[in-house]
Amino acid sequence: MQFKRWRVIAGPGLVNAGLAASVFFLASCGSDAPQPAPQTDNAATDNGIVLPAVWSTNDLGSPIRDIALSGGDRSILAVAYEGRGFQLFNLEGEKLGDRIGFGVEHLASGISTSIDEAAVTLFPGVNRDGALTAYIYGDNLLAPVEIALPIDTDGEVAGLCSGSVGADPTSVLNIGFWTQGAETTLVTGTIGTEGGAFKWTPNGTTMVSSPLAACRLPEGEASAEPV
Repeated sequence: MQFKRWRVIAGPGLVNAGLAASVFFLASCGSDAPQPAPQTDNAATDNGIVLPAVWSTNDLGSPIRDIALSGGDRSILAVAYEGRGFQLFNLEGEKLGDRIGFGVEHLASGISTSIDEAAVTLFPGVNRDGALTAYIYGDNLLAPVEIALPIDTDGEVAGLCSGSVGADPTSVLNIGFWTQGAETTLVTGTIGTEGGAFKWTPNGTTMVSSPLAACRLPEGEASAEPV
């Protein structure tokens, strides 16, 4: 797996950021085939000026296990590597610190927000023991930290999804998950904060006819849907 980073090398104005982000993600989680590097493309600005952009490619060094993007105040890309390893990147492909030896099985979409007046980015996930965890990074942290989420589960978690919450300032993310041995039962709820700690508010369960492989949480809703 490889990732790309971009920079403008000539002319005034701004390169198309949406185009740059799209190419970055295609390079990050698309085909395992080698990517040509460097290559030059043209991107048009709002004022009609065409700018050349240079794309340089670096090997991530290990196969990717899972990948997730945060929304909210800023966008950060989280990468979980096969074996062990967790690392964060910004949308310019720059590393936000070194790889950390967390054993991550699954990741879900994260959120960049303010918790107790601290700017943080949080990614929910499942560790190699099948427990629900949160991977947190903030301006006052030298590296991401792993925190167990206060969610009781019947067995090891086999998969999860996440979604944004409503206007409640004490709510952080909506979560849906299922466990091994109960792949037709989708459990949902909300991760919030109380007294400086995370809390879990269950929403309910949904029974489906076939084993779950993925789920999604509509915007602002705590009820997940099988995919």
